[in-house]
Amino acid sequence: MLWISIIIALIALIIGSITDIRKREVNDYVSYGLIIISFGISIIYSILTGTFYILQTIMGFRNRGRNSLCNVLLRSNGGEGIVNYSWA
Repeated sequence: MLWISIIIALIALIIGSITDIRKREVNDYVSYGLIIISFGISIIYSILTGTFYILQTIMGFRNRGRNSLCNVLLRSNGGEGIVNYSWA
């Protein structure tokens, strides 16, 4: 099961890198598709092993969302931070 996850993640990274190099942005369907696939793999793994691995996945997704929201509210995300580099 781990190898399937690694292969899917590598394929998504390759697709994301190629589209980023060509268009300077990654399409949403790559990101959303990877999220949906990861939840699906977590559900399958939870059913096969009889554990509550899906709960760990949901908590990790929630924590990552909370961190992202804090970055947006504090304006410390990516290249859009507090510092303005528009010297022309």
